Amino acid sequence: MELAIIGRCNHNGKTVAFPIFGNTSFAEVCSHVCSRFDELVVGTFDLTYAAPGHPSCLIQSDMDVRVMHLFFINEKKTSIDINISDHMIVEAGAYANAENSCGGRQHPC
Repeated sequence: MELAIIGRCNHNGKTVAFPIFGNTSFAEVCSHVCSRFDELVVGTFDLTYAAPGHPSCLIQSDMDVRVMHLFFINEKKTSIDINISDHMIVEAGAYANAENSCGGRQHPC
């Protein structure tokens, strides 16, 4: 059985958790996050994590997800807090395209 770590995300006072396996893709992480936080729109937030005693790491690719998974499996940690940081929207309506909305519609990330 493949080992998973539990990813925990908090946004606007709501926390969700989901499993992250060694073959979990960045798009799958985004899909989990976006399907649970309907107010998030692609391109308006960053995902980061920090290992104890290490600086924060940006999650932007499949490789970033794999490195995060490997690090926490090797450290025998079972969960990771994934931070959601909102971007400032510079241009009104820049991210208003419904095709880019999260929540299980189209390709979320």
